[in-house]
Amino acid sequence: MKKEFLKSTLAALLFLVFLAPTAQAKITVLTYSSLLDKGGLGEDIKKIAADKGIQVEFSSSKDFSGMLGTLRRLKRDLKLSSIDVVLGLNESNYKTALKEGLIEEGAPFEEATYSILVNTENFPKKNWPKNWNEVKTKLAGKLLIQDPRTSEVGLAWLLNATSLSNLTLAEAKSLPKKVFPTWSSSFKAFESDLAPAVWTYSTSAAYYRCTDDAKAKNYENLPLPFYPKDKNFVSVGAKKEGSKEAKAFIKLVLSKEIQSEIWQKNWM
Repeated sequence: MKKEFLKSTLAALLFLVFLAPTAQAKITVLTYSSLLDKGGLGEDIKKIAADKGIQVEFSSSKDFSGMLGTLRRLKRDLKLSSIDVVLGLNESNYKTALKEGLIEEGAPFEEATYSILVNTENFPKKNWPKNWNEVKTKLAGKLLIQDPRTSEVGLAWLLNATSLSNLTLAEAKSLPKKVFPTWSSSFKAFESDLAPAVWTYSTSAAYYRCTDDAKAKNYENLPLPFYPKDKNFVSVGAKKEGSKEAKAFIKLVLSKEIQSEIWQKNWM
């Protein structure tokens, strides 16, 4: 009787073991704040990764240092190994992070050109600057930009405005109507008609052509002779030696499954 009871108990325990769900591999991904906006690409990445057995916990820099600064701070604090994957370093910071041993070699996962997006209702085309030299006069007080200390997009504005428009640092600082800490905050202000132009990506205009016909009629990229390109990279965090889950996540980000979502959700 006792023997039969033990056998049935053992069988029940084995049954429970087989029914127990397999724990998901968990990784921490450092990325930029706008990727995590509600309804953004971050939500899709998290869901698709979960379906593949990878639990993603996003971490985002919220100070003036940006992602590169966060990696440097983690290295100083001997906590660099807490990051499994870095998603979204632009080309310049990616090269710097590689050189400083903050990340392992990765791959570009999206690319776009910068642009000035204009609301044609509030800023008629006849008044638009025709070249970069006219930017300093015709866009004065009409442009929203991002703080170059907190935003990769803002840094691109500063570098290109001073080189292409021949603006001094003082002129580049005084030209915009307002400077915002992030791309997201500047774009929300643009949509609220705070100013008729915003420094953003050329894909922002394409976004409205796919999602909002009414705004698409009024929002256009300012056609200047040259707009610089930017790439965002994904990489394994340094000193982790790349866990198989981290490498699987990178492979997933570069796969057709997520790449097909980027143009609809992230828009660079």
